[in-house]
Amino acid sequence: MKKMFLLTALAFGAMFVFSCSKSDLSAPAAVNSVSSTVQPSGAVARVNPAPGNYKVSLYVDDGDTTTATFKGYVFTFKTGGILLAAIGNTTYMGTWESKDGGTELKLNIDGTEALHDISKGWDVVKMTSTVIRLSDVDAGMEGSRLVFKML
Repeated sequence: MKKMFLLTALAFGAMFVFSCSKSDLSAPAAVNSVSSTVQPSGAVARVNPAPGNYKVSLYVDDGDTTTATFKGYVFTFKTGGILLAAIGNTTYMGTWESKDGGTELKLNIDGTEALHDISKGWDVVKMTSTVIRLSDVDAGMEGSRLVFKML
């Protein structure tokens, strides 16, 4: 009886293994197939920001590093394009929009001069589940860079 059970189990296992196509086995599953892809380095590249709380770890405005401008800010990217920026007891509401297949991220948020400065369309340099690296280079200027890191 044990031999019959073992042979049946092996037969079903073999059918399962041989019924999978090569494409089923070779493509790793993406974390979120709608808004991400798995990169060779193992980092998850995203089309949309991962929902969660972020801080600004780098802000360069036209060549001048002014990261300290965002000290104390917590940015919350929410699904559906909602962006919140909180500092102290004050929260400002805005929006984010991913454009051109994830190559551009448009931020629209006001309330302080610092928020106004980053409220524009940014080129996406890198977007993973923990980091959003953005740049904006205008003709004749040194350009701006903005990096959000998840808390």
